[in-house]
Amino acid sequence: MEILGIPCFFKAHAQAKHIRIRFILSEGIVITYPKKVSDEKIRTSICKQKDMIANKITTLAEKGQLFYLEKKLPQMLEFKAFNTKKEISYQYALKSNLFAVNEGLIIRAENEQEQQKILKKWLLTYAQEQLLPLCKQYAEKYNFSFEKIRFGTQKRCWGTCTSKGSVSFNLAVLFIPFTCIEYLIFHEFCHLEHCNHSDKFYTLLEAYLPDYKAREKELKKYSIPAWLSSNS
Repeated sequence: MEILGIPCFFKAHAQAKHIRIRFILSEGIVITYPKKVSDEKIRTSICKQKDMIANKITTLAEKGQLFYLEKKLPQMLEFKAFNTKKEISYQYALKSNLFAVNEGLIIRAENEQEQQKILKKWLLTYAQEQLLPLCKQYAEKYNFSFEKIRFGTQKRCWGTCTSKGSVSFNLAVLFIPFTCIEYLIFHEFCHLEHCNHSDKFYTLLEAYLPDYKAREKELKKYSIPAWLSSNS
């Protein structure tokens, strides 16, 4: 189902008390509702909030954040922190492979889903080459101890840290400025000592990054591309 051209998904939730409409960049419009609510009541609620939905879509469009409208694979990747761009050409072929040509990539596969897998695999290798050494450098310099560093394609979060010391970063980190990457690294590393967002956590973060609030604000200008977190 679509609402004003935007993909719409309905999710019944046992703990939901009201019908809730959310805008999730990598998915679309997500409507959460109590399990016992009738379809008619849900439709009525949507109709009553149609103006709000339209205004929200307009606002997101003006900010260039309607990423869920475009899940096609990118023709160009820009790695802001490394001052590098990669043009990407996709070709359909029975045998899957990837070629690095000049400043670009040629991806060959029998369908878009396989092309996406190849691109993600290349990005994983690139992240391990560019971001992993950076993480290790900061960990050694500032005496952070982690179990392992992983890179994934989570839909909504830039990074996570488990109580066992496993730190994970979204591959989309590759596309944001260096100041934001540095902020995310220190943010997750501080979670190695404080597995929450308590005052102690923010005091520690500020000790390493006095301007962390400005960096956090800058990060909010960026979103995780839908093509990266979706399965074409």
